Amino acid sequence: MKVLLVVLCVIVFACAAQAENLFVSATTTDGAWTSPLTAGQMYELVASGTYVYIGSNMADAEWNQESGDAGKYWTELSSYWPPTSYVQDTHDLIIDGVAVNWRGGPNWVEHTYSPDHVYKYYLTGSGASVHLAIADSYPLGDGEMYFYDNIGGLDVSVTQVPEPSSLIALGALMTPILAFRRRGK
Repeated sequence: MKVLLVVLCVIVFACAAQAENLFVSATTTDGAWTSPLTAGQMYELVASGTYVYIGSNMADAEWNQESGDAGKYWTELSSYWPPTSYVQDTHDLIIDGVAVNWRGGPNWVEHTYSPDHVYKYYLTGSGASVHLAIADSYPLGDGEMYFYDNIGGLDVSVTQVPEPSSLIALGALMTPILAFRRRGK
């Protein structure tokens, strides 16, 4: 029985996708590039953390903090800088220059604030690398964005989502093992 459990553990470990961990700086337009993502393969991106902009306001992958009469509050769209042709969702983590709807909250729902500042997004690889960057405000006169007042950045992990066939094969392996174990008791 111990041998079967060891074999199962090795199979599960081998099937587990390895995450690529990236840091997306909020202080530059450089952002971060993933490794090439396999064409047709589904990937889960998990963004976490916060960064600081305009002195003491914070932002995460989908929401940003603003100051009002009642103090600081979190909002999805910035009232300081509404969407423009330059930036669709100010302060958001964007993918290949496009604003996406990161999933937050306890049930991973779009447009939902996550108090622990962890968000998920799923995409299908195209064989190319993906560029992740912070969208910050309007371009200045020289075409540069407003990154000079930012501090920190966001962590992003990129993981292949197992294909259903892999999960079915793993289930098929587990069924006889569990049946054998039940008979042994």
